[in-house]
Amino acid sequence: MTVNEYQKMALTTLNPALGKQDVLINGVMGLCGESGEAIDIVKKHLAQGHPLDREGLIKELGDVAWYLAETAYALDVSLEEVFQRNIDKLKARYPEGFDARRSVERKCAGRSAVLWDGPRRKQACRCIKKPDLPPVRKELSVLELRKINYDVLPEVLELRAQPEQEQFTMPVADSLLEAFAAREDDHTVLPFGLYDGDTAVALSCSATASPMNSAFPPSGAKATASGG
Repeated sequence: MTVNEYQKMALTTLNPALGKQDVLINGVMGLCGESGEAIDIVKKHLAQGHPLDREGLIKELGDVAWYLAETAYALDVSLEEVFQRNIDKLKARYPEGFDARRSVERKCAGRSAVLWDGPRRKQACRCIKKPDLPPVRKELSVLELRKINYDVLPEVLELRAQPEQEQFTMPVADSLLEAFAAREDDHTVLPFGLYDGDTAVALSCSATASPMNSAFPPSGAKATASGG
């Protein structure tokens, strides 16, 4: 059986009362629904201890194929053309077969992109071809929590939020005042300086119901964050 023969046979079970727009909507919704049922079978296998329901998964793949055939019909295109266009795209992307670097540095190949220009306006543009660049590797930096004391207070007070974040954050001095004013409360707010090496990069405050002295972690506690 060819893919076009499958599409023709599958469409004999399509509701003839549906117009092309309804067929399209039913098709894409069905693709989502049947894909979700396939995912559910694998989820039960991986997370709930069920044996992999191979027959059930094959059945769901068939249902996905039916809705794929329906959606292609709504677009007046054959399944063979859909499959051929996909192969042509893959050959252009990976002419020598899959290549991890090509995947990471994939070019848009003249495809249109949409950029936001203002809160309610969109502007279409052409992707700009980028030069070949070596793969970028993001290193992990180890950040250190330090208790706020007189030694670190001056540099912590110099911290500033980015301009676009100022409306969502309090000034460092105000945060510190609130933290130390809360010492008498049941839930103490503990301020720490977050350091990348010897450079203060952020203020971190945590709430605790523990006594003040026992709530502080040991000086120099480490936290790992992504950087680069």
